[in-house]
Amino acid sequence: IHILSGVFLLFLSSLSAQVIDTFSDGDFSSSPAWSGNTSDWEIVNTSTCGAGASNSYTLRLAVSSGSGTKYLTIQRTASWGTSQSWGFWMGRRSSSAAASSKMSYVWLYANESDVTASTVDGYRIRFGDNSGDDEIVLERIDDGSATAVITSSGAVSNGLTDIGFLVRVTRNSSS
Repeated sequence: IHILSGVFLLFLSSLSAQVIDTFSDGDFSSSPAWSGNTSDWEIVNTSTCGAGASNSYTLRLAVSSGSGTKYLTIQRTASWGTSQSWGFWMGRRSSSAAASSKMSYVWLYANESDVTASTVDGYRIRFGDNSGDDEIVLERIDDGSATAVITSSGAVSNGLTDIGFLVRVTRNSSS
């Protein structure tokens, strides 16, 4: 299963942070309304991601098996300003380790609402591959083709099925 998901938390500018969604209302169908494969996702109040995860309001893929792309997306309508910072938790809690056939993506920006389109441009975070340990990779997408921009210096041990980590990405006016 390829997991493509919208930005979980989006903060804009260091002076006036704005969050698009924390999912603390337990709903992604309104205020704001996410689109995509909405029947394949759920928000759980108390996640199984670890001790102290009560009231975590965790967005997670609600598909036990199968294949294909499952994603949520939301359109930012306000001005982007000159700098942005994205922050979100990413992880896996299953008997299925990350691999090239089971990658996770979090798109930071896309120029199309369908992130699977062959003409999409944007930036995303990728986790999972078949080349040993799994790094976190910031990718630039041009017409659906990915180029690695930054790859983490540390990696998650290959085959690990119970992992969670915080990812933060900041863009300023000089990129």
